[in-house]
Amino acid sequence: MTARLLSLALTSATLLAASAADAQVHPRFREIAPRAASLDVKLDFPAGVEVVYGTELFDWTGRAESFDPAELHDVRLTGLIPDREYFYQVLVDGQPMGEVLTFRTNRSWVTRRADLHVLGDVIQDGVSEQGLADRVFADRSDVVLALGGEGDDELSFAEVHGRSLGDRLVVAVGGTGDRDGLRLLRVADMAVATAGDEPLLDGKKLSAAGQWLVQVLPTAEDACWKVVASAQVLSESDAAVLAPQLEKAGVELLLSRATKPGVSRLGAMTWLRVSDPETAAGAPRNVGKLHVEEGKLSAILLDESGSTVAEASAEKVCPLPPARAVPGAEAFLDDSEDGEGFSDFSADVEPTEEECDQ
Repeated sequence: MTARLLSLALTSATLLAASAADAQVHPRFREIAPRAASLDVKLDFPAGVEVVYGTELFDWTGRAESFDPAELHDVRLTGLIPDREYFYQVLVDGQPMGEVLTFRTNRSWVTRRADLHVLGDVIQDGVSEQGLADRVFADRSDVVLALGGEGDDELSFAEVHGRSLGDRLVVAVGGTGDRDGLRLLRVADMAVATAGDEPLLDGKKLSAAGQWLVQVLPTAEDACWKVVASAQVLSESDAAVLAPQLEKAGVELLLSRATKPGVSRLGAMTWLRVSDPETAAGAPRNVGKLHVEEGKLSAILLDESGSTVAEASAEKVCPLPPARAVPGAEAFLDDSEDGEGFSDFSADVEPTEEECDQ
């Protein structure tokens, strides 16, 4: 190698090392399932990334790679165990970057309980909402569902919450952080279909987004409860038109923003409305909470202090899905749902959570 080429090679290596050392890494979960998770990793400059992870600190039993140089990587963590705390760290060009973070995998379908918080947007208003943020995150809910807001502002989020977007599944429905728009979330025994800030109605009929919701929810055969979430500010007349059309798809709960928060019944469906920060004009903010356990779904509206303002609940028998109840049936799911299937039990005997972890 000539002296000039050697000099260029050394310069390139030095610049690469300096860039990696100065890199800012911004991980954010897009999905956390029982046995897999999807993670966005944003960088300040194009580079390859790896994510190492495991249930013990620095005992990395898993590794996900995205080596093509880019500023945004979609990384998928697989081989996870349901309802477990995991440690993970991002590597850029082979070098550990930032702190070791944690996340908890979603519960298995057989764990018929879950908690989900619903906010009018991603809380980012500094000291005035710090207490609310602390309460929401202290509850360790499975998902924080934010209906709108500036969901992709990593620095503001970290300043308010004292934590990274990479240690909790925070789903911004609509707003600048909503990259996917239409999505189907699985939270233990709940299936939550979101339409971002897309209109759900076209006149008196379902819009294209509304039609997608009613088509995708029936595909979630393992879910006992079906929920629709919208970042729109829905009026009572809009909700009244939507209700019978959503009920045909088996929807039991509608989540949305509204100028007047509350919980009410729309036929057989419940409508949970949280504060719309844009129209609330500094008024106290409400938070919604969904709790599912043993065939009961509770929709709760909380005030800023965490006290219950309104509540509605529904109960039904949640039988084992047919594919899982038939001995010898092929019941294996991919990682995007609940992972490993069970084919050796009858409808009379459900597997335990411990058996799900094996």
